[in-house]
Amino acid sequence: PKPPHISKGEINRAGQTLIINETDSNSQNILSQWRGCHAYPMNTFQVTLRDKLKKLGLNSWVLIGSACLALLAAPFEGVSFGFLIPAIKGVIERDFSFIKHHPLISPVLNLLPEATAERASAVFIILIIYIFLATCITNTSQYFSALGVAGESRRFANRLRKLIYSRYLNFGKFFFDQNNIGHLHQVLITYTQQIATKLAELNIALSQLFSLIVYLIIMFVISWQLTAL
Repeated sequence: PKPPHISKGEINRAGQTLIINETDSNSQNILSQWRGCHAYPMNTFQVTLRDKLKKLGLNSWVLIGSACLALLAAPFEGVSFGFLIPAIKGVIERDFSFIKHHPLISPVLNLLPEATAERASAVFIILIIYIFLATCITNTSQYFSALGVAGESRRFANRLRKLIYSRYLNFGKFFFDQNNIGHLHQVLITYTQQIATKLAELNIALSQLFSLIVYLIIMFVISWQLTAL
C-alpha cells in the first residue's frame, strides 16, 4: 500500500492539538498515518534488500552461524583472561590460597589427594589447564567463524562477478566503445572483491565488539570505580 499524503502543516497542527488535548481522535488519526508513512519506506527497503540478497545467493545462515561462533569465543576469552590474573598474582606472591575456594577450582581440588591439593603447584596447574582449554575454545571458535565468513565472501564475490558479467553481455558495442576496458575489468574484479571483503571486516568487528563487552564486564567486576573513571 502507498503511504497516505499528509502535509507538514497538518502534522504540526495535530501535534499542537495533542499537546492540549491528548484524546483528539482526528489528531491521533493524523499521527497514526504519519507513522505509517515511515513504515512504508522501511518495508520497501527491507523487501528490496531481501530480493537483492536472494539474487546474489548470500547465505544468511552462514553469517549468523559465524556471528554465533564469534559470540561463543568472547566469554571463553574472558575466562582465560580472568584466570590469568590470579595465576600471575599467585606466582608473584607464591600463594594460591586466595583462589582455592573458587567454584571452578574447589571441585577439582576435592578430587585430588589432600596432600596434593594443599600444594600451590596443584592450584597453579589447574589454572594453567583452564587457561589452555579456554584459549583453545576461543581460537577454535574464532577460526571457524572466520573460515565460514571467508568462504561465503568468496562465493558472494563469484556470484556478484557473474551477475555483472551477464550485464556486460547485454550491452551493445557502443557501450564498450565509450567505456575503458581497464575500468570495466576493475569493476568486475577489484570492486567485487572490495565489497566481499566488507563481510569479513564485519565479522572481525563483531568479534572485537563481543570481546570488548566481556572485558568491560571483567573490569567492572575487578573495580567498577576504576572502570567508571
